[in-house]
Amino acid sequence: MLLHTSCELSFEISVPTPFVLMLRPRGDYQQEVTREEYNLDPATPMVEFTDGYGNLCQRLIAPPGVFTIATAADVITAQNVDRKPGAEFVEV
Repeated sequence: MLLHTSCELSFEISVPTPFVLMLRPRGDYQQEVTREEYNLDPATPMVEFTDGYGNLCQRLIAPPGVFTIATAADVITAQNVDRKPGAEFVEV
């Protein structure tokens, strides 16, 4: 299954402000990221790390003024969801 995701976040910032973002999909054995865009305006240094759950996280300090984050990705996933026969259903 081909999925497309995108978002644009815009902030008006009065003082340098730290952000920790989780806006990048992770490619692994369950999904393949075929295209990805990640833009910060204005361009801002960022450090990427993987958290304890395997999520890609981005840490940065946004400068004062209008700050925009725009992301997009195309991801290929399996057609069917893996299931364990006999497993209980758990409500979210």
